[in-house]
Amino acid sequence: MKREAPAAARNLEPIVDVLVPLLAELHGDVLEIGSGTGQHAVGLAAAALSAAYAGKILVILWRQLPEREHAQVEAHLDEEQRGTRHVGILEQTPLVALALGAVVLGVLALPPFGDTVARALGEEPLHPTPLEMAASVVVALGVLALVWWRPVPEPGWALAWLGLERATQALVVRPTLALAEALARFDDR
Repeated sequence: MKREAPAAARNLEPIVDVLVPLLAELHGDVLEIGSGTGQHAVGLAAAALSAAYAGKILVILWRQLPEREHAQVEAHLDEEQRGTRHVGILEQTPLVALALGAVVLGVLALPPFGDTVARALGEEPLHPTPLEMAASVVVALGVLALVWWRPVPEPGWALAWLGLERATQALVVRPTLALAEALARFDDR
């Protein structure tokens, strides 16, 4: 049985651009009828989920902070360098590296570079039409508006991030802080 079809990969984006606006208003299940690998349905689900969560983080960043949360946010404003309300260069460095990585990867997707990368990977370069790119913008803005208007549901089992925060605190943060404290005491001798 064939597990991956090159035609499915080529056609995924145009299909997503057409179907997402249509499916945004519907509720229920999606059934793909065909003899393919199901890559279109998986790709559509991935595009919708990605757009929804990107929209959700934008809503979180842009929303007006409720009055009851102001004190909690204020308590964390001065954590990097006490008394300065300043974030040091060492704390900012990873953000610069991530931004540069995003810029480089974004440039590699542009036509002159993207074609070279595609050929190097043994693929045929894709050239979206202006209509396809405009449709992508409309889909992205539509999903963002939908998420802003009707937030993505948070299932009860995922509210505590599946226990990842507690596990990270126990396995990474506390041991790292304990080691830092021990090294600081050793250094102060």
